[in-house]
Amino acid sequence: MFTYVPSLVLFLHTSLPFLALSAAPTAAFPFQSYTALGDSYAAGVGSGNLITSCAPNTNCNTTCLRNTGSFGYMLNQIWQPSSFQFNACSGANTSTCPAYQIDSAAADFGAPDLVSLVLGGDNGQAFVSIVYNCVYIRDIPILRTESCQDAMTNAMMVYNGPLQADLEAAIQDAQTKNLPLNGTQKRTVLVFGYARFYNTSNPASYCEIDTDYPSPGPDGLRAQINTGVLQLNGIIAAAATAQGAIYVDVDAGFEGHRFCDAGEDPWFINMPLTGGLATIVDDIENGVGLPPGGLPDSFGIENVADESFHPTLQGQMVYLEAMEAALGLRDVTSGGVKREAVPGAMGLGVGALQMAAMGVAL
Repeated sequence: MFTYVPSLVLFLHTSLPFLALSAAPTAAFPFQSYTALGDSYAAGVGSGNLITSCAPNTNCNTTCLRNTGSFGYMLNQIWQPSSFQFNACSGANTSTCPAYQIDSAAADFGAPDLVSLVLGGDNGQAFVSIVYNCVYIRDIPILRTESCQDAMTNAMMVYNGPLQADLEAAIQDAQTKNLPLNGTQKRTVLVFGYARFYNTSNPASYCEIDTDYPSPGPDGLRAQINTGVLQLNGIIAAAATAQGAIYVDVDAGFEGHRFCDAGEDPWFINMPLTGGLATIVDDIENGVGLPPGGLPDSFGIENVADESFHPTLQGQMVYLEAMEAALGLRDVTSGGVKREAVPGAMGLGVGALQMAAMGVAL
């Protein structure tokens, strides 16, 4: 079990003065049991410490890349419902999520009165193909698995195909699994969207150093990728509404912290390609050419790092605060969700969230 670590608290308080520590909420959490479902965004890939051992009430599977920085894990640490099941898994789609996170006996879905779901972003590996072919190697045809335009077209075909119906089926499963036969239990299901990745107008000089980014402008690739995210969000919102679930939009919370924003503080992770492919890309772009051994035996979307284009801890905090706002646990101000106290509850400072993300019981 994770325990309170005084030395860690002292370090956060003295070494990171911008992290304001404060106590846990005092208001009663209006739910008894919480289950977190979904894909790598819900698992918190790259946002905290990888969970490699099983804590009580935590479904353990290290291949799912569950992290302590995920918004679901932090919500459990902060509000401490009576039970918590962390079933989200990297790579989940609308088929595997119901099968392995809800319906499988091994998943231990429980009988929650609160469920969160992030799902649909990479059905058919549609988005990771865009990241690979349109971002990392867009100017190196020899390394492409398909053209950038084909990757984007194929993603739209996935999103505009059976995705909404498949999402509705997954939501319905999450709403009804293990409900008492008398139907007296009420279950709240929150379904989350995704955030746009790019500032579309700033030149490349505003982007991170040593990183390739799609072209700016209203017709550039950045705008096209952002448009795809918004179209996906519309499908997710329609599915949630059709099933009577609550759709939670997180996009506004990332404003000012997208790739290529002026502050150069993106709340998304950008990692080099894996398997030595990043070096090959650099050599080709710098005129060195292919390595003596030629291209690796296989290359493609598997070389996109698991963490790439996933929210940082700060990005996961946007999801956390949006969830709290949707549940009526915080005020929403004109500047977006703020970590301010709601009546009867004391808000958590960023430092306390940092502790929660590092696995420290609050």
